[in-house]
Amino acid sequence: MKKVVVLGSLPPPYIGQNVLTRLNAQLLSESFDVQIIDTSTGLASSNDSQSALARVAHYGRARRQISNALREAPEAPVVWHTVSPQPAGHLRDVLTVLPAIPEKNPVVAVVHWGSFDTLFRHPWLRASSQRLVRRVQRFIFLDGVLASRCSEWIPDEKVGIVPNTIEADLIPSQSSVDERVNLGPGRRSELLFVSNMIPSKGYLEFLRALPVLDDAGLHYQATFVGKWQNEEDERRFFEVADALGVSDRVQHLRQVTDRATLGRCYLDADVFVLPTYYPTEAQPLCVIEALAAATPVVLSRHASLPSMVHDGVEARFVETTHPDAIAAGILQLLDASAWQKSARAARATFDEKFSPSQVLSRWADLLGNF
Repeated sequence: MKKVVVLGSLPPPYIGQNVLTRLNAQLLSESFDVQIIDTSTGLASSNDSQSALARVAHYGRARRQISNALREAPEAPVVWHTVSPQPAGHLRDVLTVLPAIPEKNPVVAVVHWGSFDTLFRHPWLRASSQRLVRRVQRFIFLDGVLASRCSEWIPDEKVGIVPNTIEADLIPSQSSVDERVNLGPGRRSELLFVSNMIPSKGYLEFLRALPVLDDAGLHYQATFVGKWQNEEDERRFFEVADALGVSDRVQHLRQVTDRATLGRCYLDADVFVLPTYYPTEAQPLCVIEALAAATPVVLSRHASLPSMVHDGVEARFVETTHPDAIAAGILQLLDASAWQKSARAARATFDEKFSPSQVLSRWADLLGNF
């Protein structure tokens, strides 16, 4: 069996990139002999000087860790999940990660950022970013839209497209999906938002759309799931809900780490809403999780979202800053004659584009060439 090395940070913390690194390793192990090099710092995100010094020391050790581990995998392709467009992360990459990988090991860099082109636009990083491109054999983007943003600097022959997928325990069985779709929306519509509670993810925009749904006579429950970044944002959220008069129809579950509970949230939802304008957005896992549960989605036209789903079928695209438009998208998907068709189309899109088997097939084709 061909050997493949997966290099990156594993959970905890349970952030998208770490979860995807672990998932990629698990997925590839179905077709390859996978060796994992975990470069997690074990540190919480912080800008204080003590934490910064600890990170510098950690990556100094990580260079030796990577070098020693790869002695057991000569010439094996290295699937590298932490390549960064940010100046500090890029310097970490070129000073610790890349020098530790022998030239005989081909490097496959997985780009989790929607803003990766900013690396090449940075005036101080032009030379080092060019060295990065020369050293990496393949840059894996999540879709063609994100890849096209870097076409000026990365040659076509070094670009691969492999979408995200999700964990098996967040993929409901087809029978569960069929049962849910056949029941249709309940008398009370269940609306769901899942993401880290970052303002640019659009949770306040969704919140401001709720009074419009009230005016339309919709009976609903709006559930928000995600970790707060600070107490001020949390306080602001509930203040806005109170001011809008929707507090009695809004619940926030914070970060749900139990996979069964999270899966139930998606399966119970009638519509998933993510009007994001997050600057580094790429291909949100929460959208894929909603599609797997046959939950139609209301999304903004941002990052790779327009290429993930079909507007007017399983999705409605809306203007992020227009509560009326967000509400209209929700109401369109909840139409009795449209919802079941949209729900079935959501699961079909997941099966065709984002299922583990489809994603593994793409990885197998790609890594088979090294």
